[in-house]
Amino acid sequence: GNNREGTGSSFFFEMPYQEVMGIIEPEKILEFENANLLNLEKLVNPNDKTGKKATILLVEDNADLRDYIKSILLEFYQVKIAENGQQALDYLKNQTPNLIISDIMMPVMDGLELLENIKKTDDYRHIPMIMLTARGSMETKLSALQLGIDDYMTKPFHEKELLIRIHNLLA
Repeated sequence: GNNREGTGSSFFFEMPYQEVMGIIEPEKILEFENANLLNLEKLVNPNDKTGKKATILLVEDNADLRDYIKSILLEFYQVKIAENGQQALDYLKNQTPNLIISDIMMPVMDGLELLENIKKTDDYRHIPMIMLTARGSMETKLSALQLGIDDYMTKPFHEKELLIRIHNLLA
């Protein structure tokens, strides 16, 4: 570099340049992304040979989040909606979904109460349940685990992760 008093200094760095992206062809990158991730088109209820879509009961009081999750699921599943735990229990009196996704924080009856009701009822306890919660306290998570939650996800979550977790529970 050169250095002149009163005008400051200027430096020049030279680094060897090496083409890196050329090593992995674009098709290979796609292969990595898709490798074993699961064929999303096959996300129908594995127990149903007719190819009928599994039904998911989504229990969420926030309309925006509810619509968002519903939009992710609708391609692969039938989606029923409840706005709180009490509505979910009312729904269960007449219908049995293949899986329940529930938020924890809700008015009227929260997710933990709903979970407790489901796991202590012979007719419902076999239904797998995924709890969604904001970056939750360990206490809440432990309560859900003690009550027998099948899976647990913190918001914000990745769409594919949600679909894979649902798929695994249904399988």
